Amino acid sequence: MNMPCRVMIVDDHKIVQYAMSHILASAPGIELTAYAESISEALDVVKQQPIDLAMVDISLPDGLGLTLLDKMRRRWPHVRTIVMTMHEEDKYGMRAVMAGASGYLLKCQPESEVLDAVHRVANGGTCFSKRLSSQLLQQASGRGTKSTRSLPALSDRELEILAMLGSGMSSSEIAVQLSRSIKTIDAHREHIKKKLNIANATELIRFAVCWVEGEKMDRYSA
Repeated sequence: MNMPCRVMIVDDHKIVQYAMSHILASAPGIELTAYAESISEALDVVKQQPIDLAMVDISLPDGLGLTLLDKMRRRWPHVRTIVMTMHEEDKYGMRAVMAGASGYLLKCQPESEVLDAVHRVANGGTCFSKRLSSQLLQQASGRGTKSTRSLPALSDRELEILAMLGSGMSSSEIAVQLSRSIKTIDAHREHIKKKLNIANATELIRFAVCWVEGEKMDRYSA
C-alpha cells in the first residue's frame, strides 16, 4: 500500500491554515502533517519529521518564502514545494521556480485547482499557469527578457533586504533579523544601489518604500 503524501503548510495566517486543512482533509492520498509560521520553524519541522510536500507563502515573518524554498532544495531535494501566495506571479513566479518550486498558486484560486495542483506535484509533476510555463520555455530557449522576472538583477537575499528597508527597518535591525553583521547588510545595500542604478541611500529608501507599498496593494486587490 502506498504511503500518503505528507504535507506541511508554511503560512503565518491561522485562517489560511484552517482553510487548507479543510481543503486537504478530503484529498485522497494526502495527509496534512505539520504547520509552520516562519522559515526557521519550517526548517525545524523538516529536521524532526518526514515531509514530502511543503506549501509555502512568499511573505513570512522572518523573510521571503523564496529563502525557505532554496534552503529546502539544497538540504532536502526530495521535498517538493508549491508557492501559495497573494502575490501575482509577475513578481515572484520566475524566482520561485529558480528557488525550486514545482507549483505556483494564488490564494484566491478555487479549491478544485488547489487540489489538482497538490496531486500533480505530489505525483512528480508541476503546476504553473500557461503564462508562467511560456516564460519558462522562453528562458530555457534563451528568448526570455528582463520583464520575465521582478527586479531581475537582484539576488533573493538582496530582494529580501530591499523589502525590509521598504518596511522601515534599519541596517542594524536587518542584521539582527538575518543574523548577519551590519557591514554585510551595508554591502548588500551598496550592491542593490549599483544594480538598480540608484544614486544614494535616500533614493534607495524611497524606492524600497514605493516597492513595498506596491506589494501591499497587490495583497488588497488579490
